[in-house]
Amino acid sequence: MISAILLAAGKSKRLKGENKLIKNFKGKPLINHILSSLIKSKVNTIFIVVGYQNQKIKKIAYKNKKITFVTNLNYKKGISSSINSGLKRISKKNIGFLITHGDMPLISKTILNTLCSALKNKDKEIFVPVYKKKVGNPLAFK
Repeated sequence: MISAILLAAGKSKRLKGENKLIKNFKGKPLINHILSSLIKSKVNTIFIVVGYQNQKIKKIAYKNKKITFVTNLNYKKGISSSINSGLKRISKKNIGFLITHGDMPLISKTILNTLCSALKNKDKEIFVPVYKKKVGNPLAFK
């Protein structure tokens, strides 16, 4: 089994209080782009870590049997607190997990499936996609 931790708890400080994840991008809320890719991928469970404006995120996010919301009450402490909240939900039965950001609408099902396949078939413990010789996201861990 492979899980994904979708980080969606931040305050979008650069947007001066507006939550970028609920803003429309190409006809739908930003968070739903990555959610659509995750739902269609080989990922078995998706833990959406919410914090700031969590009720708004829960309201607009796609609903699916793969999805579970996790509330990070300490979201003001930063991204590591959200990762930690998600990690607490990962089953010991998992062969690995992905960490992805809610504000990455161009991450495709293909990229996610490539990471899932790497987790299943490779002997390394950490996988990252590379684009134009630059390390990117999401990250995959065994």
